Formats: sequence, structure tokens, C-alpha cells
Amino acid sequence: MSTFDFFLRTKLQPPRATAQLVRRPRLTERLRANIDSPVTLVAADAGWGKTTLISDLLSDIARPRVWYQLDHTDADPIVFLNYLARGLAGVEPKFGNRLTACRIGRGDISIPRTRRRSFRK
Repeated sequence: MSTFDFFLRTKLQPPRATAQLVRRPRLTERLRANIDSPVTLVAADAGWGKTTLISDLLSDIARPRVWYQLDHTDADPIVFLNYLARGLAGVEPKFGNRLTACRIGRGDISIPRTRRRSFRK
């Protein structure tokens, strides 16, 4: 099985809210204030409720969105691009047709190797 054939649907689904959800209205309002920004970054240490905060906000907003839960496997650019294309296809059905139709070694998409650079003196 190739990297392309394996797909976890749960990586593209936000978690479900539970009855014990602690709402954070101040933070939710700050996110709502930036809702028209193309990208919003929420950063905090593990366990501080980032996922819960964003999924709570998204459950109250009726607009197109893509949820993509990243993990170590997404360091591979092919895996990342395929998941991203699948997620975006949920909002725009034709998005990524060429990407998902072409496979490395079987299509016309090539990803150049990046050179590592050291910034140490």
C-alpha cells in the first residue's frame, strides 16, 4: 500500500463537543473578530484547549472551512498535500483533482528535493 492509498478520515473532522465543554467566551470573541482573515494561528502549549476552543467556535459558525489535524506523518510533503487537497475538496469539490489523480512516479507532478541549510556559525 502506498502513502497515497492510506487515508484517515478523522484527520479531516473536528472533534465533537462534549457536555463537559468549558466555554471560553473571551477567546472565542477574539477569534470571531478575526474570522475574515484567510488564516488564523492559535498557539499554546499542549493541553491548553486549542482544539476545543477552535472546534467550539466552528460549531457555531455556518461558513466553509477545512479542519486538518496534523501529526508527524504530515512532515512528508506528499502526505500533507494529499490530505490538504482532500480537505479542500470538501469545500470546493473540484479542488485537487489533478493532484490526487497524479501520483509521484505515475504522473506529471514532481516535488523538488529541498536542501538543508545550516544557520549555525
